[in-house]
Amino acid sequence: MTGWGRRTLLVLGACLLTLAAACTNAPVVQPAPPQPAPPPTAVRATEVVVGVDDLGAGFNPHLLADRSPVTQALSTLVLPSVFRPDASGALQLDRTVATSAEVTSTSPFTVSYELNVQASWSSNSPIAAEDFVYLWQQMRSQPGTIDAEGYRHVTDVRSRAGGKAVDVVFDEPYPQWQHLFGGLLPAQILKDAPGSWSGALQGGLPASGGPFRVVTVDRARGEVTLARNDLYWATPATLDQIVLRRMGPQTLAEGLRVGDVDVAMPTSAPEVTKALAPLGGAITTAPAPRATVTDLALRSDYGPLSDVRVRQAVGALLDREKIRAAVAPDALPADAFGLAPSQQGYAATAPAGAPARPDPATAERLLTEAGYTRGADGAWALGNTPLGIVVAAGAERGTDVDVAEAVADQLRAAGIEVQVVAPPAADLFTQRAVAAIPPTTTTTHRPPR
Repeated sequence: MTGWGRRTLLVLGACLLTLAAACTNAPVVQPAPPQPAPPPTAVRATEVVVGVDDLGAGFNPHLLADRSPVTQALSTLVLPSVFRPDASGALQLDRTVATSAEVTSTSPFTVSYELNVQASWSSNSPIAAEDFVYLWQQMRSQPGTIDAEGYRHVTDVRSRAGGKAVDVVFDEPYPQWQHLFGGLLPAQILKDAPGSWSGALQGGLPASGGPFRVVTVDRARGEVTLARNDLYWATPATLDQIVLRRMGPQTLAEGLRVGDVDVAMPTSAPEVTKALAPLGGAITTAPAPRATVTDLALRSDYGPLSDVRVRQAVGALLDREKIRAAVAPDALPADAFGLAPSQQGYAATAPAGAPARPDPATAERLLTEAGYTRGADGAWALGNTPLGIVVAAGAERGTDVDVAEAVADQLRAAGIEVQVVAPPAADLFTQRAVAAIPPTTTTTHRPPR
């Protein structure tokens, strides 16, 4: 499901102010004797302070547990991507990273990348084929990743030209290949680091391949500080420093009022809107929709869902349209990989039946084939054991908890026992077993049932 939240768009730039002297008619006077030049003054560093709601659990842009506006901002400013969206949202080749990227074979389907020979990490290692290999391997093997489907269709990543050219081979034609290999990570540093994929990025990003680098992450103060990457090979950044600062609604409003905060990208929660209202025309606000996709992943390694028929039955019982209406009435259905429903060229590819559409008759047949029977009370059981599952969502992600509750409502109505738990997102998406922590009253955004 795709949900659209209203957020304030952060656009970082710099303005050059030119002062012009006004001219008036005045008597001619003798010029004063020349004065000695004043001593040189230090150039003041240019800094932008950005107010944010939270820093998030970590800074890996490919992990569900780390997904946040701050992580997205760091990925854009620090990490290299082969393609980036332009002002209209269309993907364009980032020539600071790759000078070309094109389909070079249809059998097998192969995309070849020629990397910019100047592109390098701030650790002085080149941005190269091994970074492509590392991202591909992690995305297809690690749990809790974002948009991993395309990487699962990649069968090989081959290096050429000393690592400065890459051939990516697919198992079938993949039209959305331009969406892959964004937010590349420094393989030379991460591949042997403890915690590598997740743990090594909880305290920041260890190297930069963009115009800024992460200098410090101070969770106690709630600040992430970025500085200009002086080793960046392309056009250098105008700003010297960017500070992302965690702030509550009232503190944010006061910071904007007195000038301690330059830009803010909060959620459009009622408490934020209320805090900013007294500022009136002193600030400029703009809604910035941000596309997110909520997936329901079914574990198949143990319990009743280890039977594929039960998994298919659960999918056939869910009504995605009703879940969207309950959680995010303005959301659009995401029925294809790659493009979002709001993007030009989007076309649904989901099948007509389950799980895209509910099919109770198919669910009943599948559960019966799996050995389950439905009692007079409507509950499904295998012998004397009721069919029960646990639905989990990250505690910090209110919308995800709302989805979990809506899923539970539908499955309970179909005769399945459901327990909803909300452990920390960092644990849920990285640990095999987590504590069964129930959602708190402040976690969910849904109205009481």
